[in-house]
Amino acid sequence: MTMQKNWNWLEQNKAGDSVSPHLLRSDQSLSLLFDAVIKAAEAAWDMSCSILLLNSENRTLHATAGPSLPAFYSQAIDGVSIGAGIGSCGHAAFSAELTIVEDIQSHPYWANFASLAQQAKLSACWSMPVLSDRGEVLGTFACYFDSIQQPTKRQLDFMQAAGKTLSVAIEQRQLQQVVAQLSYYDPLTGLQNRTAFRKSLQEQIESDQPLALLFIDLDNFKEVNDTLGHESGDKLIQTISQRFSTLESARISFSRIGGDEFTVIFQRDNPEPIDSFVQKIIDIVNQPVFIRGHKVQIGTSIGIACFPEHGTQLSQLMKHADIAMYHAKSCGRNQSCHFNIEMKDQLLQRVNMQNELRAALELGQFEVYYQPQVDNFSDNLVGVEALIRWNHPSKGVLSADYFIESIENNGFIKTIDLWMLETSCHGVSALGNGYSLAVNVSSEHLTDADFPQQVLDILQRSELAADRLVLEVTERTLIQNTTLVQPVMQALREQGVRFSIDDFGTGYSSLIYLKALPISEVKIDKSFVRDITSDRYDREICTSLCSMAKNLELDIVAEGVERLEQKHALRDMGCMTVQGFYLSRPLQLNQLKQYLNSHETQRPIC
Repeated sequence: MTMQKNWNWLEQNKAGDSVSPHLLRSDQSLSLLFDAVIKAAEAAWDMSCSILLLNSENRTLHATAGPSLPAFYSQAIDGVSIGAGIGSCGHAAFSAELTIVEDIQSHPYWANFASLAQQAKLSACWSMPVLSDRGEVLGTFACYFDSIQQPTKRQLDFMQAAGKTLSVAIEQRQLQQVVAQLSYYDPLTGLQNRTAFRKSLQEQIESDQPLALLFIDLDNFKEVNDTLGHESGDKLIQTISQRFSTLESARISFSRIGGDEFTVIFQRDNPEPIDSFVQKIIDIVNQPVFIRGHKVQIGTSIGIACFPEHGTQLSQLMKHADIAMYHAKSCGRNQSCHFNIEMKDQLLQRVNMQNELRAALELGQFEVYYQPQVDNFSDNLVGVEALIRWNHPSKGVLSADYFIESIENNGFIKTIDLWMLETSCHGVSALGNGYSLAVNVSSEHLTDADFPQQVLDILQRSELAADRLVLEVTERTLIQNTTLVQPVMQALREQGVRFSIDDFGTGYSSLIYLKALPISEVKIDKSFVRDITSDRYDREICTSLCSMAKNLELDIVAEGVERLEQKHALRDMGCMTVQGFYLSRPLQLNQLKQYLNSHETQRPIC
């Protein structure tokens, strides 16, 4: 039976029976359905009908359909509150029961609306609440008469049938809205999701609308998740998304397409220049977020591709924006980058490097080398620094400078770090004599709550004492993640592991982390050592660093010592430990053993 036949049947039978919900067509417009219900009622009896829907948030009713009622009346009752005795509809919605008012002018429910009803020539009003399957009020269906009226059984049956029909239709629409919300919007942030983004982008491409596509990736988001937990990560995503929402307009739309990945469709007829807008994004992401007592600061890398210049197909445009975003990351992060064709070649090189690194891990092509660290006053060996080398099948032995950035960008760094720790701890432990071991670790490990136990397990397996292990971290890691790395560093320090600041003094001026974190040692960067005997500024910097370390009771190591006069200059400044090519190049483990045999009279100073 079609919808129209169903309503004809209602008219013919004066609603003696209810309408079966399965007769409703899923694609039937809700407004057309409302009109059909009202048409059936008004055709059967001389009356006017209205349908009001409930706004559940503010508990008000809103005029949705009422074609036979005067416009001024519908406007007047639009937004009426529900409550006991507030008109027929307000009371019906409040009580969830059929409300019959036979004489509006004398009924107390209509005291505040009597003059309005009189002006509209309405004398009676019966209101049926529209209830969901759970008994929740969805709205009301009301019948008005121009004379005092008492309902017949057939009329009551009709109102009941209409209420059921409306209930099915409204709930179906609400379900469709929920499905649409889930289908096109991200439940965590309320932003458009990947499906909605692709649909919108395709439509704008097809309309030949010049636009800029932005790919946004939050820098170091994984570290927040690993350190503070996924709930904190979700809170960070929500906060950043709320900030993004403040930048949206008719010409600018944000979407969340992945964990910490967002997109923006920026119509280029927007009066604001694209680079100015992008800087706003960077600025609002850089603002700190306070989560569970922690101050969290992150950055963002943004890639920009323009339609039609950088692609006329959706997949092509997305690929180029993605390439530009990864280029921004490789250039230091927390910045934006416009796509250009040269980036495709660079991407191919990165992909090839990624494949080669994966093969190197599987084939065991990496090897640990050890650079001796010497007491600057006694010339005794006191420790070694572990350095990674790649035995490349065609390029020979490669230093970390050649491939470490690719390792970091391709997600291999944690695997490499743990392998370095395991291998070097076993190697140095076998040497005996109490030599210390310095190993570089990434920021990803220092924000990983599991890292302390991983280190302790390695120390136990290798039988290396915890106080012989020195973990080197960069100033950048400490400055950007002071709050996040503190628990991990403190847990390891309590077990005896020491921490050294690598490349100390390069690029940052804040020393607050020396107070906030358990630092045992600082390492003078080789850029200051290189011209220490000829450059006044390098000499003064090294002198100041040595003096500061002494006053703070920190050990100090200088790297990059390549000449005897550099070693002597550092000794005169009070620098206790040095390393560099003048003393020894990095050595394989068997070479290190030979080095020790040739210096067997030299022992570490305890």
